[in-house]
Amino acid sequence: MSIFILVYAVGALFLGPFSEQYSRAIILQLANLFYLAFNIGCGFAQNKSELLAFRFFTGLGVGGGVLGDTFRAEERGSAIAVFSLAPLLSRSLGPTIGGFIAENTSWRWVFYATSIATGIAQVAGIFFLRETYTPQLLKIKVIKLRKETGDPSY
Repeated sequence: MSIFILVYAVGALFLGPFSEQYSRAIILQLANLFYLAFNIGCGFAQNKSELLAFRFFTGLGVGGGVLGDTFRAEERGSAIAVFSLAPLLSRSLGPTIGGFIAENTSWRWVFYATSIATGIAQVAGIFFLRETYTPQLLKIKVIKLRKETGDPSY
């Protein structure tokens, strides 16, 4: 868990600038796919070294730093706190839920269960996640106006 939390904290330093360069929605979806792929890898790990490597990369796939403009300034602190609560709460709730899953199946299903939830969130994101970064929204609007009017001066 420690390696995941450490990389989770550092991952936002990379995802934040990428989301400003490209798109919030695209970076969140790609980060979620990255997390999903390596979390599934954790379930298939054959030794401790593989498990640690996969856990390292799952931490990079969690991008709280890209949610800044999704909320108004006065709501931002609370929103990021709630978003960050999930990985931190997992330290207390994880053993209980994971113990129940592992007792009734195997330890691998702890990762499979979270991967299933992540897959559902990924599919929902395809339909409901919209771009929120203002420069990207303006860029999309300019492209649309250029196409509609045929005027390249926009």
